[in-house]
Order: sequence, then C-alpha cells, then structure tokens
Amino acid sequence: MQSANYLMTENGYAKIKEELRNLEKIKRAMATREAPPVMISGEVNPEYIFYYQEMDLLEARLANTLRVLDGAAIAKFPDVDSAEGRISCISPVGSVLAGHRCGDDVQVEFPYRILYKISAVECRDA
Repeated sequence: MQSANYLMTENGYAKIKEELRNLEKIKRAMATREAPPVMISGEVNPEYIFYYQEMDLLEARLANTLRVLDGAAIAKFPDVDSAEGRISCISPVGSVLAGHRCGDDVQVEFPYRILYKISAVECRDA
C-alpha cells in the first residue's frame, strides 16, 4: 500500500515526532499496569472494558502517527502562525490575500465570511 504524502514544516514534523514519543511512553505505562479483572461479582467489570477501549484508542493514535511520519515530506517554507498574523501564501486564505496591498480590505469566505485588513506584507525565502 502506498503511503500518502503529508507536507509539513520541520517544526511540524518535530511536533509529531514528540507526540509519537509521548504516545509510546503512555503505552509502556499502560502495558506495565495490571489489567483489571474481567468479572466482578458475576458481571463484566466496566473498568476492564474501559481499559481495553483506552488501549485500542492508543493503538489507533500510534498507528496514525506512524503513518503520518512515514508519509511526511518536509517543506521548505516558514512556519505559519495565524495567531501571530503569519499566513502562508500557499494556504487557502493566503492565496486569496495574495496580490493585495497594505490597507486593502479583502473578503474571504472559507467556510464563513471574514473581512481581513492587510496591515503588513512581508515575503521571506524558505
């Protein structure tokens, strides 16, 4: 099966690697813990069910994280942080804003209408 390509910055790749390390730590901690008994007083123990549901969710997150890292392609463009006002020119919003000047009001509809006022334009090489 061919893996999908996930375009990300070096910073994004590092964050996902860190998430993988954290998930593996959690898995080791859960594996060393004794599983609750299946039955209590003749009935299925809800803690047992919860324990194995948590293990299944953890395994799914680990598999997904590994799949993303396996298909990752590092992009050579600066990290984007919309909270700090940094928008990539290749993002959906950035592509709409491209070509406008400082002081322009630009209406963007993704998926709802937002009015942006361009206060500064800075282009950086990756």
